[in-house]
Amino acid sequence: VTIVRTKAQAQKVLKRLFAADPSIFHACDTEVMAIDLKSVGPVGNGYVTCASVYSGPDFDYGLGEGPGSCLWIDNLDDAAGILQEFKAWFENPRFLKVWHNYGFDRHVMWNEGIDVQGLGGDTMHMARLQDTCRSKMAKGGGYSLEALTADLLSRRKQPMKELFGVHRLRKDGSEGALVDIPPVESMQRDPESRSMWIKYSCYDAEGTWLLREELEKRLKMKPWIGNKNLWDYYFLHMRPFAEVLTDMERRGVRVNAKDYLFNVERKAREDRVHHSKIFREWAASKIGPDGLALNLSSATQLQALFFGGSENLKTKEQSETVRVVKVPRDEIPEDALHALENQSKAEAQRIRDHLLAPVQDKNIDDLETMSDDDLRDMLITRELQFAGTRGEMLDRLRADLEFTSGVLNAVSPTDQDGHLFTNTTLFLQAYENFGKEGCEALFSLCAIKSIDTMIATFLTSLQERVDNKSRVHCSLNLNTETGRLSSRGPNLQNQPALEKDTYQIRKAFEASPGNNLIVADYGQLELRLLASMTGCKSMIEAFEAGGDFHSRTAMDMFDYVKAKVDSGEALLEWDYAKGDPPKPLVKDLFASERRKAKTLNFSIAYGKTAFGLSDDWGVTLQEAEEMLKAWYKARPEVDVWQTQVKLTARNHGYTRTLMGRYRDLPEAKSKRQKFAKQAERASINTPIQGGAADIAMMAMNKINANEKLKALGWILLLQVHDEVMLEGPEETAKEAFDEVLNNMQEPWVFGLMKTAVPLLVDGSYTHKTWYDAK
Repeated sequence: VTIVRTKAQAQKVLKRLFAADPSIFHACDTEVMAIDLKSVGPVGNGYVTCASVYSGPDFDYGLGEGPGSCLWIDNLDDAAGILQEFKAWFENPRFLKVWHNYGFDRHVMWNEGIDVQGLGGDTMHMARLQDTCRSKMAKGGGYSLEALTADLLSRRKQPMKELFGVHRLRKDGSEGALVDIPPVESMQRDPESRSMWIKYSCYDAEGTWLLREELEKRLKMKPWIGNKNLWDYYFLHMRPFAEVLTDMERRGVRVNAKDYLFNVERKAREDRVHHSKIFREWAASKIGPDGLALNLSSATQLQALFFGGSENLKTKEQSETVRVVKVPRDEIPEDALHALENQSKAEAQRIRDHLLAPVQDKNIDDLETMSDDDLRDMLITRELQFAGTRGEMLDRLRADLEFTSGVLNAVSPTDQDGHLFTNTTLFLQAYENFGKEGCEALFSLCAIKSIDTMIATFLTSLQERVDNKSRVHCSLNLNTETGRLSSRGPNLQNQPALEKDTYQIRKAFEASPGNNLIVADYGQLELRLLASMTGCKSMIEAFEAGGDFHSRTAMDMFDYVKAKVDSGEALLEWDYAKGDPPKPLVKDLFASERRKAKTLNFSIAYGKTAFGLSDDWGVTLQEAEEMLKAWYKARPEVDVWQTQVKLTARNHGYTRTLMGRYRDLPEAKSKRQKFAKQAERASINTPIQGGAADIAMMAMNKINANEKLKALGWILLLQVHDEVMLEGPEETAKEAFDEVLNNMQEPWVFGLMKTAVPLLVDGSYTHKTWYDAK
């Protein structure tokens, strides 16, 4: 090991590093103190205590250790600041540096004032490209440096816990089973562990260098296009994409946590209290005051309430009719305490059994013939007032039954002949058992679950992650199997859908003062790729014609929809600049059919079968098969393409994306039908989803490197599915928006052929928040 602790030593080593052949790779690694990755990310957090560099078995750093040694740069205590001596070399793009999990190291180096340039590779990304199924097939291996070096190099890295772990002491002073790892700075300072610590640090750099060599060999064994291989693909496209990801992570997104999210969370918690009151009071009306003490987060308590005494459909066992739960007094509402102390469990159960007894279905027209006793019983069951004249009671019941009809119509779409697409028996049973107030209580319970998710997943996590500049920095990761991005800490990919964003959380994501946001989104990208990759004439013509693609599909699937369009009684699309349409649109007149068509379009792209569709739609297997046949009849090229793709997966154990990346599918050769069928569906889905990822990746590479956008002051912040977000000066927003659209519509580079269907991109550039931009 070549140890550097002084400026003089650093200068000698730097002469060798700057004189090195630019074609060699230097594997680098850092060790960091004062960071808890469970609660914070590396942007702006942590301090680099040391850095290691390994430049191969032939490189000599010039301090007398000879060729093949590892460089260890001390940056702690009296050696603090020595890392800065290497700033110019780390920032020089001529020299190729290799890292494992580049994003982490680049961020912690940035914290030290060093903007690392000259990425030679990230062995984590290389490993993901070379073998996409390690996380599934390897026994606990995955893509950690420890697992990869053990599996690919037979060079096991001893975990930190094995080398430096300290057993916790029991009360009697003996060693316990639990092992703690001392702080990084302690291991580096302690004379007893320092030598081992230096070797441990260097081992990571050496392992990364050797792993890069091995992965390059393996990537070169996989053909890409023409005479190129996957190593060429990695170096051309994935290497710069790693820079894009770390740039985006470092920039972060501005989030208004102090004012907006704080107030939204307060409102959400108030709503939760409101809905809890509604549900608990309803539950109390059924089982007595015990209902006021229900834990609404307890699945077992809710199970006993709703299904107590019923048969488990799987196990055939009878569920508990009564479940006794100890509840801390401070969790019970005051108005329930006295009643609970005197309430008989048996009496509560008797009331519950009586009130939940099924009643016969009654139509509004039948009410006049009901006896007074039947009318009174029905009012009680539906939790309606039964006082007053017969006419008043009938009016209340009519209004309640009309509400029932409205609910059922809303959730149970029909075709033009009035046939239900879904079985409403369950809806009828639930409503007839619980009545209007019961449905409202159940709605409140669902609202509580939704609010809990909003608070835990979005509101609190975003507020906790905001830095002192009001920005949130997530960690962006390449999805192993398709190449799609995922994010964590926090998960910005998982914001609530716009129509479900009850508390308008996206409004918290905002531009800095004087700036706007550009939000641009690919339209129907996966379906356009399906049309292009299969050469489907019908789909290509539909996209070229424009308008609503799903309405066109509905017209192919349902003869009566086609008849209405052909007769002019329904329109496929309409230009609202010309005023209101003279005839109803298909999407309005046949909303249910269009929903089915949309579901079917995406289901076929995802490889779903008739079995899955029959479950989704609540129809028979035969009906689902007929719909699939109708879809494929109009698009036979898709059927041919899917058959060929599945055959390739079975014969070779892989499928490929639009740009030629591989997804390994060893299960496709399995004799177990369950696994083989899953692999077949993945073989169909991956070219489409992976192709969408290819296009998004190339577009992001272009946008991030675009000199015009840089000159205009615009930066890429975020990518969510098929959408990108940028931030920049308000005065240059229109010009920047046009440039972004051009980059997204024309992402073509070497290896990415132009699609048969033009890419459609829509977006906005005049708004200040993500919510408004949508």
